[in-house]
Amino acid sequence: MIVWRDGTWIADAQLDRGASLGDGLFETMLWRDGHAVRLERHVARMSASVAALHLPAIQLPTDIGALLAELVERNGLKDERAALNLRYAVQGARGLERDGVNAIFSARAGPAPAPRDTVTLASVAVRRNETAPSTRHKTLSYIDQIEARRQARALGAEEAAQLNMAGALAGAGAGNLILILGGRALTPPVRDGALPGTVRAALLECGLIEEATLTAADCAQASSAAVTNALFGVRAVTEWDRRTLAPHAAFAAMRKALED
Repeated sequence: MIVWRDGTWIADAQLDRGASLGDGLFETMLWRDGHAVRLERHVARMSASVAALHLPAIQLPTDIGALLAELVERNGLKDERAALNLRYAVQGARGLERDGVNAIFSARAGPAPAPRDTVTLASVAVRRNETAPSTRHKTLSYIDQIEARRQARALGAEEAAQLNMAGALAGAGAGNLILILGGRALTPPVRDGALPGTVRAALLECGLIEEATLTAADCAQASSAAVTNALFGVRAVTEWDRRTLAPHAAFAAMRKALED
């Protein structure tokens, strides 16, 4: 296939449907202290999404941990905090049908954001569709999250808080949300549009958080809140829609549990 790109005619044998249609998946994880944090959870989530979305099967490297260790070493990041990205992208003809397609798997590494324990939130207009596959799986189509973050920044905050189509809390633009209500640490269930995050899963298993449908009124009444994400763990929300929130002691316990 001959295509025109940036002023040049090039031969392009196969269409990257991941880039053109968002037909694929990704995982982002932290490299810290010589290993990929919660690697097994990330690989299991990607594999489960491949099956759930009926994507072409692909054989992942048998020792992916060793592969990632070599990756960070080749990038001069072996002794640093690094952000690892796994990408699974469908390759094949254009269009909505996946006839005759295959998939490719790649991994890359870069410096991780500096660790911080706090974040500010703004409620944004972009909602998460709790019925959409792109909400429950980390697909390569992230335009909604990009716009949610842009809106949050325009409102003077660092991260977005998103409701679902029914008006219940779904999560953050790039992570899960935890609210402290009546002394309980609550997080939205996946059925309400929450991404099944790896940090979220670990905290649920530890019994440090529990699932509950949360309303906009709950958000306004919460005494404390936090955002969780694979790269930074647990960040306490210090301000939400210009309302000051105090960190809760439970968040320190969550951070300790994630390090153990």
